Amino acid sequence: MKYITHIALFLLITGCGRNPLLSDIQRIAAEQLNKAPAEMTLTSTFSALGADDLDVVEITMTVEDKMGITIQDSDLAKAAGTSPDQNLAEHLTLHEFAGVAASSPKGQRRRHNAPQESDDGTLREAQVGPYAELSKRPNPKGYVLVFVPSFEVLAQSMEQKLGRTMADSERDALKAKAAVIALPPAMADDMKRKQAERMNQQ
Repeated sequence: MKYITHIALFLLITGCGRNPLLSDIQRIAAEQLNKAPAEMTLTSTFSALGADDLDVVEITMTVEDKMGITIQDSDLAKAAGTSPDQNLAEHLTLHEFAGVAASSPKGQRRRHNAPQESDDGTLREAQVGPYAELSKRPNPKGYVLVFVPSFEVLAQSMEQKLGRTMADSERDALKAKAAVIALPPAMADDMKRKQAERMNQQ
């Protein structure tokens, strides 16, 4: 029965090879990990593909933005048969991730922190939202806001679409609405380092 369920889910995701969802996810993961899309095998865990939990966060946010969906961490953990506080990259396969993405609702991203962390208006670890909103929140714990993808990538993409260099006001407007994640300084530095390495390899 489990085998049949996996086949049914695979057909739902791929649409018998014609649905672009899976190929889009493979492409996004490949870009994040500097690998070819063909290397993104369905049955491999993210860890086996060379990803850590920060990579999973960035891949998830990129998929959400590109596809206009909301992916909850709890849904990913459930699909992987683990809990959100465990190392998700070691348990979650690309196939399971795609299954969650395929069933995720359309709409604005709303990531929820642990239940014990009530929203008192202060910036919380792993909180996601537009820069203009999160940058105004009190930040007593000194979290760093990291753009996902990096602001340099966003700016380059926008200037390619415009066919010209953006004015300062346009850059400010893009920055204000760009997605960021709040991380402790060490984790933020690690994510920024990986983003810079990817840009240098392009």
